[in-house]
Amino acid sequence: AQDLEGRKILAFTNASTIGATPGERGDLEGVPGDANAGNVAPALKIEGDPPPPRFGSVTDRTTLKRPSALFVDPDLDRLFVANRQGRSILVFDGISRKVQEASLDHNLAPTWTIRHGALTNPAGLVLNLGLNELYVADALSSTILAFDVGSLDPAVPLPALTPRVIGGGSTGLTAPIGIALDPEK
Repeated sequence: AQDLEGRKILAFTNASTIGATPGERGDLEGVPGDANAGNVAPALKIEGDPPPPRFGSVTDRTTLKRPSALFVDPDLDRLFVANRQGRSILVFDGISRKVQEASLDHNLAPTWTIRHGALTNPAGLVLNLGLNELYVADALSSTILAFDVGSLDPAVPLPALTPRVIGGGSTGLTAPIGIALDPEK
């Protein structure tokens, strides 16, 4: 789940419903197997710091600025986040390991930040697992951007990624805010 108002991403699993304490409870209702009558603790929480005080500074390693879409690649254990106001895509590698770390401080730095001049307002995203292409719906430019993310390797710096751009008057795209793939096609 993402928090459009702020700077949080919460992940829930069936195991996260067991043993939730009152200070950690969410407000989801009707989750099967919930021993806390609808209160669910997130298995993973990534959150940026609150806005900085007027005369101070706060380090926010997440760089989350109104996240608008999420996609998890279970094979590569990666979380992709459309960072709408940050005009970027955040990629968190090894996300399931981070769920299990006891010292998790919820202020995780992304492994990579994908930036490109064509990313003006990323609103939706989906990963084509077969082609390793990340499709991003950009609402402001009325385009779909296709990034080849097959070359992402945690051991090397992020290479320059130049997307294929799908857009223009003939496509009929007007401010797309979501995108999905048909796995059968």
